[in-house]
Amino acid sequence: MNRNQKITLAIGVALVVLSGLFPPYEGEWSTGKDTLGCRLGHYPFFSPPNARDVSKLIRQDSTYRFTNFDPRTYRAHILFAEVAIQLSVIALATTGVTLLLAKRKT
Repeated sequence: MNRNQKITLAIGVALVVLSGLFPPYEGEWSTGKDTLGCRLGHYPFFSPPNARDVSKLIRQDSTYRFTNFDPRTYRAHILFAEVAIQLSVIALATTGVTLLLAKRKT
């Protein structure tokens, strides 16, 4: 394995670690019969968005009339499908670039 391939693999591993440390989140607000949701973006894994963050982003993203703030009605969860897609793209791109950088024996 040559130097360029090692650099490519190191970058790929770093991107996988960053994807795991900053996953994408989706927020939901539920009143029992109505549920509103919005994509919250990437947050640190060990410090996910709290009810206030979810409330603020859903209120910005919605035309629904909110009467009060009840933290029990707001929640956030990781978008695991998006994480899987991110990791797959990183793995494929890293593998492809690593193979392209291989020196051919003549």
